[in-house]
Amino acid sequence: MRPDRRSELPAARSIVVPPQLDDPSLSAVDAVVSAFNANLSTGLTQSEALHRLTRDGPNALDAKPGTALWRRVLGHFRDPLVYLLPAYRPLGSWRRSRPIR
Repeated sequence: MRPDRRSELPAARSIVVPPQLDDPSLSAVDAVVSAFNANLSTGLTQSEALHRLTRDGPNALDAKPGTALWRRVLGHFRDPLVYLLPAYRPLGSWRRSRPIR
């Protein structure tokens, strides 16, 4: 059974949805644009962008630290094939040295 991958995800920030919109994905585009105080042709004003940046933070995901190289190398030794291949080598040499009858 695979572990639940959702526990590895960073906690999501809640988006502030204006009260006049129940679900923005089901609403008309013009209603969503006006509810979020935006403009389709010019985007957000500088002051609105700064306000959202201070309120919600940057539009970026938290980076998960990578796995160390030594852990990745040792992780290959968890596979049984790593042990079977070197063990088969002497058997293969012995088999080739015997004449075929």
